[in-house]
Amino acid sequence: MRKSIKALIAGSAAVAIIGLTGASWAWFTENSVAQANGGTGGTIADLTVTSSTYDYQDDLTALYPGDYASVVLTINNPNAVPMYIQDIASAGKSATGGTPTECAGANLVLAADPAFTTNVADNVIPANGSANVVLTNAVFLDGPGTPNTCQGMTFSTSWTVSFENR
Repeated sequence: MRKSIKALIAGSAAVAIIGLTGASWAWFTENSVAQANGGTGGTIADLTVTSSTYDYQDDLTALYPGDYASVVLTINNPNAVPMYIQDIASAGKSATGGTPTECAGANLVLAADPAFTTNVADNVIPANGSANVVLTNAVFLDGPGTPNTCQGMTFSTSWTVSFENR
């Protein structure tokens, strides 16, 4: 009779351990649903150009017929998130001095989609930061056909810069 009591106790203990393990397993796999309410989407403010200058070819201080100039822009990002420069394209030109209609017309040529470099990694302007952007050889004053009336001309260029949040 002793053997059957030991077997009964051992069997009961095994059932009790399995029962606890099963209960424990069921406890840890219970599912809960959580919800977050009240989130709002942020807004993106316009980026601004604080300065633009021209970097003339061969260390010259002006644009001469047959020469290129690079455009240097400083772009400020007032947003709390970084902004990626996607594309830069010419948006227009104007001239004063000389004979503006002659000079700004066919003689002053803007690169439609200029190559550009920046002083920031991967063309990403940091949050609340700024970047210098160089539009390489973006402006060209036509060569031998440029009339003398273009001398003393002052020109302005406009550029469209496309950004996206990353």
